[in-house]
Amino acid sequence: MKDLCQSVRTAACARLILLGILLLSGSAWAQASWNNFHNPTPYIDQVYPTAARQGSFGFLLTVRGAGFRPGAEVGWQLGETQLRLPAFVVSSAELATWIPFPLTSRATTATVTVINPNGRSLVGASNPVLLPITRPTHTVAFKQNTLALGLVPLAFVTGDFNRDGKLDLAIAEPCGTNPNCASPPASANIAILLGKGDGTFTTAPPIAIGGFPNAFAVGDFNGDGNPDLAVVQANAGTVSILLGDGHGRFTAEPSLLDTGTYVNSIVAGDVNQDGKLDLVVSNGNTGTVAIWLGKGDGTFTPGSSIPITNIPEGLSLGDLNGDGKLDLVVTTEYEPQVSHIAILLGDGKGDFTQIASPSAPFEPFVGLGDVNGDGKPDLVVSYSPGLPDLQDTVSVLLGQGNGLFGTGITSPAVVGQIGGGLLGDFNGDGKLDLAIEIGYPTNSYDFVLGDGKGTFNLADSVVVGNQSGPAVVGDFNGDGRLDLAVFGGQNGGTVTVLLQQPAP
Repeated sequence: MKDLCQSVRTAACARLILLGILLLSGSAWAQASWNNFHNPTPYIDQVYPTAARQGSFGFLLTVRGAGFRPGAEVGWQLGETQLRLPAFVVSSAELATWIPFPLTSRATTATVTVINPNGRSLVGASNPVLLPITRPTHTVAFKQNTLALGLVPLAFVTGDFNRDGKLDLAIAEPCGTNPNCASPPASANIAILLGKGDGTFTTAPPIAIGGFPNAFAVGDFNGDGNPDLAVVQANAGTVSILLGDGHGRFTAEPSLLDTGTYVNSIVAGDVNQDGKLDLVVSNGNTGTVAIWLGKGDGTFTPGSSIPITNIPEGLSLGDLNGDGKLDLVVTTEYEPQVSHIAILLGDGKGDFTQIASPSAPFEPFVGLGDVNGDGKPDLVVSYSPGLPDLQDTVSVLLGQGNGLFGTGITSPAVVGQIGGGLLGDFNGDGKLDLAIEIGYPTNSYDFVLGDGKGTFNLADSVVVGNQSGPAVVGDFNGDGRLDLAVFGGQNGGTVTVLLQQPAP
């Protein structure tokens, strides 16, 4: 400890010593009180800060989420190098660890996870969260790299499927070469693109699948340490589980989840806290959100079914009331003067109760994250006045920490029709920003930077092909700056990777 203190500032050293004391007390608490406790698979909502300054003297990393247990560790991955850092568990919804200065010496992006004590073999790591290590900038800039797929994409997701520390893509191709998808073929593909770490990809063998795949969830569903895929097959009314081998290849689990038709969203998390990942599926035909409880071997059993007013569409998991249990944000089909968002609080046993919904007659939902830095998750939504104005705005509904939300600040209007968006710290200043999909008339992505108080201002706009579409965030070239992978339904079967330029 003395040698380390000579290499860092006094204040940083003091924090490190304090953390060590807290860790020892936390470890004793775990041994005394939690030896036989059934540990859940944890879930991360957000890390603080949202980016680390390159070359810093170390910093205290705070992680908020659900299902944390005393004795938990923080997984820290840089490329193929993986570390497990001791952590002080403040509560089941918050923990902290010290990141020493050698881990921030170069510009790159760390993957952060939380690992609970290995009381049972099926207890695994949490969902991964990206933490850019960079120098902050006042703006952002991108260059485009277009990848030809050959088939028209509809949905995609990112993950490290071959466990080499580089982000990969899984892409649903349900329509063959027909961009309008008027007559979907009987069989479809899941394309797997393995990242090289420089913004380019190699193609792995595709996975044949039926039933119009249109949504994904990623998680380790059989406890072998490799990421798997849950794929919604909308026309067939089923969900397929594709088990990964850790080398970028997947095998379909023979049993299908019978979810009914018009399933449009799926998320994965341990909602009953038994250490096995579960699935939450929204069904617009039945007007319900269905829980599927994982057995830990890649199969699932039906759990509760929650009726939702209006037609449920999007799903987001997070701990909205700070009790360490996963809750749900459900977005519904737009109807004038009707709230577009439903809040469901989880009991940690697999059941959810709907509470008062925030006043949000807007669409679409953009994201869930702490945009004003008070430690409570907020909701980001958009509002469109429609034609002829096309001056859409972004509004923040501020979380109160109990599942309720109040009115926040409306940001300046953007020129165009917002189709969705993603949260991330794009300029590396420790404050969440937004990448906003703009449809008609610009077909672009607008990057609006947050001020840490809930307000956003336009920094850059990037035109993408002839139609913008859904996107995923990731550092695809490992330079410590968050990038975007984007596609549209009418661009000839391509994916465009927007690579952010390095900090000057």
